[in-house]
Amino acid sequence: GSSKVGLAWNDPAYIQHGSSTQTFSAINMDRASEIPVIDQFARPVAALGANWSAAWRHRGDSRTNFGVDLRSLSGEIRENVDAMQNVFTHQLIAGGKQAFAGAFLLHEQVINSQLRANLGVRIDRWNETNGHQREIERSTQDVIFDHHFSADRGKELSPSLGIVWQAAKSWRWRIDGQQAFRRPALSERYSFSGVNSVLIFGNPNLRTEHNDSIEIATDYSFHRKSSPGPQNKSAVLIFGVKAFSNELHDAAGTVTIPRGTGEFLPLDALPAGYRGEQQTNLDRVKIQGFALSSTWNPAETFLS
Repeated sequence: GSSKVGLAWNDPAYIQHGSSTQTFSAINMDRASEIPVIDQFARPVAALGANWSAAWRHRGDSRTNFGVDLRSLSGEIRENVDAMQNVFTHQLIAGGKQAFAGAFLLHEQVINSQLRANLGVRIDRWNETNGHQREIERSTQDVIFDHHFSADRGKELSPSLGIVWQAAKSWRWRIDGQQAFRRPALSERYSFSGVNSVLIFGNPNLRTEHNDSIEIATDYSFHRKSSPGPQNKSAVLIFGVKAFSNELHDAAGTVTIPRGTGEFLPLDALPAGYRGEQQTNLDRVKIQGFALSSTWNPAETFLS
């Protein structure tokens, strides 16, 4: 909806429910036989959420955006494992629930005809419950292990700051910095899966991932001589370059698992050429680079 005093808002909501299946097999080096490893016969997932966001336009083209959002996710993986003579002997059931509630505020301020700035903050609260891993003997239904993990919760503050300088009609500079976080997905914590020649084991002890990022960019626009409009609104061709840096702490990654320890039995049963990895937190990851871009607006070229 919208009002007549500069306020516009939207408030979508959603409910999703689904399930999928997946199998993973290993092939001997001579490609003469196949070994079944995982039969994920059910992966049910349910999600629901809603958000309300609004934008208030001030005089002078400044704007304030604010809103709240809620989302909840529950999922489980049910799979047969540990095949003996092509018959799965064990069943593994694992999953949990996640819930998030957040609020944000972002203000874009026009300072003068060449300079504008934006300042934002987001606050999130998360909660994780019902984490579980259970393995049973299929033939006897005996429980091999039944782990239930303690509920966990936390709060995160994510600020952001940006400045845009319109050096000339055709030339613009931009710098942005922000902090963000990500909770491990349920599949990263509890799943046991296979991809290509790799078995990937989840880790229920994964911590929150944090990212500090900064980006500096500039672009130059070519306009038609008859175009009096502001930069980029009537541009025929735009060339841009940006440099970025991301520093992640406790980033979710994987480490190789040594074979033959007896701790990961499905891995020890695989033929040569296969390996295992387990989800883990990496202390620090730094990603830096630059990108070039170009945009051509044919409508401005041929129709103006």
